[in-house]
Amino acid sequence: MNNMDRVYNLIARADGVSPTEFWLIAYVDEGVTSQSAIAQALGVSRQTVNSACGSLVRRGLVTVTEDAQNRRLKRVGLTARGEAFVREHVRALEAIEEGFWSRIPSHQRETFTGLLEDFSTALEQAWKETAHPE
Repeated sequence: MNNMDRVYNLIARADGVSPTEFWLIAYVDEGVTSQSAIAQALGVSRQTVNSACGSLVRRGLVTVTEDAQNRRLKRVGLTARGEAFVREHVRALEAIEEGFWSRIPSHQRETFTGLLEDFSTALEQAWKETAHPE
């Protein structure tokens, strides 16, 4: 685990949820609502998302319902408590991130994000080619 992952994991745990639960809530807030799409976005199994949803349902932060057109598809929604969690924790993290990024000159931000995207794309491609072809 790299230093960034460690920091984000600490933030999630300090907010009283697991890292998976934190990012699940954030993705649902952004409009990613199917459990399979959430799993794909997080890079985890659907079972992991299902377990996280179960925990969040029990704590009153999300709901899980069947999709109207496809009963096998499960949709995740935020409850009023989940929306409050977003306002208190997710938005707070976004504000901290924005405060940090605003102090960095735009050309450095662009260089950093470009390098990070190039690295992750190359790593994913190498992984697929050498270890796990689809």
